[in-house]
Amino acid sequence: GSKVVTVGLDDKFRYSDIKSLTFNPNATALGGQPTALAAARADKDLAAVTLSSDKVVLIRDGKVVSTTALGFTPRCVAFAPGDKQLAVGGADSKLRLYSVSAADGKVALTSTLEGHVNKVNAVTYSDDGALIASTDGNRQIIVWKDGVQQNNTGWTFHNGASIETAFSSPAAGLLGTAASDQDIIIWSDL
Repeated sequence: GSKVVTVGLDDKFRYSDIKSLTFNPNATALGGQPTALAAARADKDLAAVTLSSDKVVLIRDGKVVSTTALGFTPRCVAFAPGDKQLAVGGADSKLRLYSVSAADGKVALTSTLEGHVNKVNAVTYSDDGALIASTDGNRQIIVWKDGVQQNNTGWTFHNGASIETAFSSPAAGLLGTAASDQDIIIWSDL
């Protein structure tokens, strides 16, 4: 798409159009401090923002569609391909999966994945949605398939640093992680 979406310390959501090089001065109030932002993969007008006030907000074309209480402090969020599922990592070391109905904004918990021993800092889906990778503040990376941890002990690298970001490479079967140790690691053969 041609939009850049952002959230900021002013507790607002904004988007700009890259093609026309215009900034949309209208900001959407979120009602709390944002902790993470995810743009939908298929629906370019849909985004999810998690708030430190234990909520997830769905936004479509700059307008709040729904606000859902989570019951835990979220740290990261990602849409699955097709935008029907949302993964939210928590400060409580759990990764939760939610079904998403973009039409009415309904977000419903479908499962809770446990295996991390520290706050979940990042989450990403493979391009086909079959795998989910999540990282935590204890340098651990867990790969999930159908809700089951695929790497029994998790991978622990990054020299004593909390892993802050995870990303997947389109159609390449690669996972990338970045940590506060200033290293980026590319994982293959997932």
